[in-house]
Amino acid sequence: MKDSTIQILQNNMSCLHQVISTNTQNGLHGNLLDVLALSFNLLNMSNNELIQLQQQQDSLSCHSVGLVIQQCSALLWMVLEYASAQMEQSSVDKLADIYLHTHYLARSISGTPCPS
Repeated sequence: MKDSTIQILQNNMSCLHQVISTNTQNGLHGNLLDVLALSFNLLNMSNNELIQLQQQQDSLSCHSVGLVIQQCSALLWMVLEYASAQMEQSSVDKLADIYLHTHYLARSISGTPCPS
């Protein structure tokens, strides 16, 4: 797995953490914050797994990580769909960027074997 893939994931985690912090302070509904927190945890889990996969070539595990990131992307889309009117525009923009990055990252990871 390329270091750039892991860096993209880590950058997205950092941005998502900022979105969660901002929207916690602004009083976003608890269930939506839970979905954002779940998304963060899925990205963190994927990041840790990809770091471990750098040492081995395991296409099945890599594909599984791609599917987890795909689920995270779907959760982020759901939050954008239902909560964007309740969020600051800067948070919506960051969340949209994270959604796009995770969407394409998941497709990239799931569609190709993991190089070591």
